Amino acid sequence: MAPVEEMPPEGLLVVVRAQAELIAELRAMVAEQARRIAELTAKVADLERKASRNSRNSSLSPSNDGAIPGRKPPEPPAGGGGAGKKKRGKQPGADGLTLAWREDPDRVEGHFPTGACACGAGLDAATPAGVARSHQSHDVEPARPTVVQHDLQQAICGCGRRHVAARPDGLSAAAVSSGPEIRALALYFLVRQHLPVERTWEVIIELCGVAVSTGWLHSVFALGADAVEKPVEAIEQRIAAEPVAGFDKMNRSGSGGLSGGGTGESLPGPGSAAREACLPITGGPGKWRVAGR
Repeated sequence: MAPVEEMPPEGLLVVVRAQAELIAELRAMVAEQARRIAELTAKVADLERKASRNSRNSSLSPSNDGAIPGRKPPEPPAGGGGAGKKKRGKQPGADGLTLAWREDPDRVEGHFPTGACACGAGLDAATPAGVARSHQSHDVEPARPTVVQHDLQQAICGCGRRHVAARPDGLSAAAVSSGPEIRALALYFLVRQHLPVERTWEVIIELCGVAVSTGWLHSVFALGADAVEKPVEAIEQRIAAEPVAGFDKMNRSGSGGLSGGGTGESLPGPGSAAREACLPITGGPGKWRVAGR
């Protein structure tokens, strides 16, 4: 190709047209590359966001931490390393619990020197000189059953009608029955401590010395379920009325028990099968229960 300065006007026109076509192609290429760069930038940002998610900064369960290669592990708690590196015993800032000295002990026992002095005299004849120091021990008395007899007195009116006192609230019509304290203790072991029926039966017999049966435990549980029926209904209504209700991530296994999981599946709503998985024994028709025990 001849130099531009030597080209005739017709040749210059051909060169200008070719350059215009090349410029148009380059502009289209740059626009496509810019679009592709923006698309890849968005993908990288999304992947970085997903990789940074863990159980501390999102709804992911702890079981997913470290499950995906490259995912950022959760940051350790502020103030030091992870939970495995905490010092044993009371943690800084935690409320302390300790046995306190009581100015009015339930019982005072005196202990006196025994044996013989270095001089050979027996210490049983030594002159008392007061308390040198005191120590207090906190303990519980051995549990033993207390039997209370309720005598329903009767009276005769001047008109001749005979009147008998009503039974106290909570007292069974049976001649011999359990009291409210032992029933409350049984419910505490069953519901709060999640002890199976057989172990609760053993605990009450061995620690309290009260002869009960597993059938009695079932009946006590049913009474407890009846007692909380109205409060539970009120709680269900409150939850149903809320725009958002939060629940632990718990799934019912095929055997009927509860198992933790990170599937994110929502629990059934109030009044459904989720209610049946809250208490540890069968309570009869209409009562809450947990299957698998």
